[in-house]
Amino acid sequence: MSTRLVGVAATARVRLDSVPIFKGACDVRAEPLPGGGAAALREARFCCQKGAAGRRYHECESCDRFAGWHIDDDQHLSVSCQWSARDPVSARMTAAAALVTVTPRTFCREADALARDRRIHHLPVVSEGRLVGMVTRSDFYPPPSIDETVSERMGREILVVGEDATLGEALAAMNLFKVGGLPVVRDRWLVGIITRRDLRSVGIVDPRLEPSVCGACGSAHGVRSHARHTDIQRCLACLQRASDDLAALELGEAD
Repeated sequence: MSTRLVGVAATARVRLDSVPIFKGACDVRAEPLPGGGAAALREARFCCQKGAAGRRYHECESCDRFAGWHIDDDQHLSVSCQWSARDPVSARMTAAAALVTVTPRTFCREADALARDRRIHHLPVVSEGRLVGMVTRSDFYPPPSIDETVSERMGREILVVGEDATLGEALAAMNLFKVGGLPVVRDRWLVGIITRRDLRSVGIVDPRLEPSVCGACGSAHGVRSHARHTDIQRCLACLQRASDDLAALELGEAD
């Protein structure tokens, strides 16, 4: 089992009593090439993983997850892939080349704007290529001061998985620790990240994989539970609007 907690000062392994068993399926599209036919099929490239090089058809055909190919109504060539709990996270994670990361010295407001613009929730914090923390958009509430850095908000004890962890182990860890993403590491070097969205995208059906949504606007970005009422979910934008509205009322402490 390669799930463990890593921190600045200590490392502790996590024991999972059970690992979910599941199967899922998804299609991976390739853009149609001029001419069509067998030649186009041989030259087509399929990218089933962010940050990884596309594969040619013959490489997909030799993959254990290959389940066939078809051309859809839009004339897109697709291969069908079968996934299971036994597949490694390294085959589905967003690879390091496509990750958006920050450093401990990045200003919180810059990191929040970056996450918002790229429509992502998790930001690994790296220093010289090594994972040193994790910050999410929810960590930027209450709003940080103008000179506050990521080092002051990031989590330093992080649940991570190794490249040899399976999707089932990743799902079990996410459910156990109630996190939406797991950095994938080789020693302490960050090589990718696996998220609930990645698991949903391969056709895995599990109610716990569904994203939290804001009860006010329906957004799934930067959603967090109320400090006292954990069943109430609000996104950062709605929390900020509510805070601004209260400030505009200029109420005293006893109001």
